[in-house]
Parts: sequence; structure tokens; C-alpha cells
Amino acid sequence: MSIISGLSFSFLLSTVALTACGIIVCTSCSIVVEKLLGERYSACERPAVGFMGLIAILELCSWYMVAYRMRFAGFFILTILLIILIFLAALFLLRYSGDQIQLSIEKQKKHFNRHAAFALMLIIVQIAFTWILYHADADDSFYVSNVNLFMASEHLNPYDSSLGDPSLGTVPMYDFQIWESFLAVLGKVFGISAPALCHTAILPVLILLSASAFYRLGMAFFDRDSDKAFLFLSLVSVFHLFSGSSGYSEGAFLLGRIWQGKAASLLIILPVLSGFMVDSAGKEEADKKIWIKALLCIAAAVGLNPTGLYTVGFQTMFLIISLMAIKRRNYLPQLLPALGFAAIFTFQIWYRTRDYSGQIEAASNADPEFIVETMKTFFHGQALWNILFAAALVLILKERERKAVYYFIVNSLLLLVFVWNPISGTYIARFVTKAPAYWRVYWLVPTVVGISYAVVVIASRITAERYKSLLLILSILVISFTGKWMFSADFNGIRFVKATNVEKLPEATLSFGAQINDDTDRPTVLADGSISSTLTQEFTGVRLIASREQYVKDLLIYRGEEERGNRYLELFRYVQTDDYEMEDVREAILTETIDYIIINKKNKKHIGQLVKAGYSQLSEQDGFILLGL
Repeated sequence: MSIISGLSFSFLLSTVALTACGIIVCTSCSIVVEKLLGERYSACERPAVGFMGLIAILELCSWYMVAYRMRFAGFFILTILLIILIFLAALFLLRYSGDQIQLSIEKQKKHFNRHAAFALMLIIVQIAFTWILYHADADDSFYVSNVNLFMASEHLNPYDSSLGDPSLGTVPMYDFQIWESFLAVLGKVFGISAPALCHTAILPVLILLSASAFYRLGMAFFDRDSDKAFLFLSLVSVFHLFSGSSGYSEGAFLLGRIWQGKAASLLIILPVLSGFMVDSAGKEEADKKIWIKALLCIAAAVGLNPTGLYTVGFQTMFLIISLMAIKRRNYLPQLLPALGFAAIFTFQIWYRTRDYSGQIEAASNADPEFIVETMKTFFHGQALWNILFAAALVLILKERERKAVYYFIVNSLLLLVFVWNPISGTYIARFVTKAPAYWRVYWLVPTVVGISYAVVVIASRITAERYKSLLLILSILVISFTGKWMFSADFNGIRFVKATNVEKLPEATLSFGAQINDDTDRPTVLADGSISSTLTQEFTGVRLIASREQYVKDLLIYRGEEERGNRYLELFRYVQTDDYEMEDVREAILTETIDYIIINKKNKKHIGQLVKAGYSQLSEQDGFILLGL
């Protein structure tokens, strides 16, 4: 019997197959992208570049299938055909340029030294800890539930998966991303359930892809010096492991929710884009393929999550403008295809949300004070790292290396003037990102990358290997003592805990959900927050009163159903704690015809009221009680 339920030999085999196939397919796609761009990358860079290309191609070819709720079977067939075509195209290219590609692989083998070994060790540590531990995230009540719903439905994106109510529509801004649909295809192909796929099986390949992306960026910074790139990757990986002071950090998204599209965009697409542009900054000649790189990265970002429209969008725009500043060339025409692509999807999102004025108004409240508070929240616990970053910027200005000045100084100054500061940030939050999502623009502050770059530059000035090793050890100690171990972090009262099952869901969710799911008439369920946010990740046959408060506001209150939405919120708050009172519990429950209620057994007063209202206890699991009529 395995320590983690469901961790069987077949599951391990499926995970290994998924990881191997993922790396092979992404490498194949990179070979195709390299041909398109006229560039050549090393074996360790290819997986990230190929992932970007694969998601971009899927988005360009199939976004309409998700947006217009076409059949899942059609998307499945199209995805498999595209992957086969990409693989065959790579084989064809290998046949005619095999010597060059083989040389790059052999060259990578020669550079596998202690720096590479240390980087690999850190990646293995990340994978091991994310497999054993997990941090529950309420956003998965939407993202993972989408994967689960798509796998079980004939049509893509049929209704909002977080509440499981077919009468409710979807949240329009997410109607154009293909990531969850792609994950549903993977779940079908490898025979893995949605939560087990997202929370466990896909972690190794996504963490490897992120490492590949940062290695790609290191290769761009250090003129294809593999040793320096591996050292750079090692330092970035250490930062990620000790980013536990903030739930908004790169490390928190890498090790806590890398399966979410916005996290993959942050940790794979942004470094790949940055690597492309840093390479262009180092070239004396004009780069005529920037428009292809920008378009592919924007398409991949939109395919992963709509937040890519402004995170990757801002980075693309200001990196190209910065390139114009340092090279004195007009690159604006090369920005137009990416901007046009982003504009098309921005318009479609606006068109679908135009009738929801309440939602737009609620998301547009921002002022300079809000921006300042957002900055404080985002950078909480990172004061010492910010000081180190400031020191890194001084070093970069002193060195005057063109690529570093371009990326860390010119680009950051433009973002500071137009995006990050309280004055311009107010307008960005109101009209572009919307206030609830504005904090993500601070992902573009290159703190971790900047410090890591500076350490590698200092190390390159040292000739004695023992002193280089001493510098690396000292750097790791400084990072660890000024940061916080990620897996001991506490984000809003939620900590990393040991997994008891491969789905990484509460045992009460799996136990109660199985009982409720036997009711074939789509029963209505009112559940405690920790259960309600996980129930639809595994079970599609239930309708929830609420999964989290924000979704009730988005789907009901902001759409003109204030009375119903407020009633749902009252019921949701009622089962959270005995401290919350309702005037007429019985009438509210009967109005909604709630079939099952899941409540913490500590709420004895409310349990008593529910029993009086006609409910009886059906079962108990891990401190929660399932009540039914």
C-alpha cells in the first residue's frame, strides 16, 4: 500500500511517459521554430522554446473552438494532428541538418559539469518537494475544474465549471485560452484524472520547462556560455526555493501552482521572450525576425491565460521600444503583428463583457493609494532582496554591458514611468489590467534575474575555482537567510501540507463527493470553503451554491442577479463559522433546494439548526460532516 493514495506503478509509468513525451514534443517544436527564425539553440534551451511554439500554434489554430464551444472530440483530433505534424516536420529537418543538430547535442554533453549537476540537483529538489507537499489554491476551483469538465463533456467550455451550474454562462475573459483544453487532451491520452494530472503528474515536465526557459535567458545574457548559464539557473532556482515570504513571488507560482496558465506564462513564456530580445540587443545587425518572436510569445501567453495580454504584452512592447533606444533603429513595424493579435482578443473580451457593466465598474476602482498598497503587498518580506537588486543595478551601470543595460536599466525605467508608479499605474489598473489583476505587472520587476546575473558577472571575474565555489556558497547562504523556505510558507493562513493522495485534494472532498455523485440528478451542494473550492475539481455532477465568493459576484451579482447572489453569499458564509448568523436559515435553504451540506463539525450551533431544518448526518471525514435531506 502506497503512502500517497493512488501513487501506483501505472500512475508513475504514466507520469514518466508524460514527461518524456512532453520533452520530445517540445524539442521537436523547437527545431521547427529554429528553422522559422534561422537560429540554433542548445539541447537544454529547446524544451522551453518548443513549449512556447507549441502553445502558440495551438492557440492560433484552435482558439475559436473554445470560444464558440465546439466539440471536444474536434479539438482532441486537431491537437493530436498538429503534434504529429510538428514531430514529422522536425524529423524532416533533422534529416537535412542532422550534423548541426547532433553537434549541438554533443556540445551540450561536454558542458555538463559541476554547474550543470548542481542546477539539475536543485530541479530534482523542486520536483520532489512539489510531489510530496502541496499548497491548496482556491483558483483551482476554476482552472482544474475546467480541465475536469472538458474531459467529461462533449463540448468545450460549456458553462462555468467552478459552480457546476449549466444555467450560468462562462467568464468571458477566459473564453479564448486553450490551456485547460490542452490539459484535458493530455488527461485523456495518459488516462489521468484532472486533479491528479495538474497537481502531480504534470509537475516534472513543467518544472523542467521552466528551468529550460531560465537557462535560455542565461545563454542570451552570457553570449552562449553554458557554464555561466547553468550557474545563473542555479541561483534563480535557489531564489525560487526561498521565495516563501510572498505568495505573489515567482517561487510561489512555480512550486505552488505551476499548472495554472498564468504561472506557466510567468515562468516559461516571459523568460523565453526575454531571451529572444536580449539576443537581439547583442546583435550588431538588425533582427528582422523580431515580429515572429513577439507574435509567437503573445499567442502562447494568451493561450495560457488572458493575463498574458498585459504581462507578456507590456514586456514585449517595452523591450522592443528599449531596443529602438539602444540600437537607434525603428522596430515599431515589427511590434504591430503582436499588437494586432492582442487587440483582436482584447476587443472580443470587451464585446462579450460589455453587458456586464457592474463587473467592469467593480474592477475599475483604483487610485494612487491603491497602487501603493498593491506594491507593499506584492513586495512584502522582500526588502533585503530589493536592496541586493539595487546593488546589482549599480554593478550593471558600472559594467555598461549593452545587453544588461538594455534589459535591466532601459526596459525597467520605461516600465517604471508607464506602468509601475502610482500615477500611471492608476490608469493602467482602471483601463488595462483592471484593479484585481494589476499586481501581476510587478512580475516584470527583474529582481531575481538581476541579482543572479550580477553574481555570475562577479564570479566570472574570479580566476581561482575555489574562490568561485566560495562565492556560490556565500550567495546561497545570503539568499536563504534573507528569504524564507518556500515549503514552510504560510499564505493567508494556508500552508504547504503533505499529500495524502495523488489528486492532492482533501480526503473529505473525495469521500463526500463520491457519495454525492451517486445522485444522478445534479444535486445542489452547500459546502465549507476548503471543500467547495475542491469538489468540482474531481466531480462534474454537482451544482455548488458557491466555490468562492468572487465567482458568485462575477457570475451573479455583477450580472444583475443581486438578490440571488447575495443569498448565495449569506449561505456560504453561514457554513463557514458559527459566528455568522442568518435570520431564517430554513427558508433560505428550502428556497434553493439544497440537497447536501458539508460543514465543519466545530460549528455545532449551525449543525443543530440544520438538523432542525430537516437534515440528517450521512457521514463524517477529517473534521467535516456531510448532511443530507
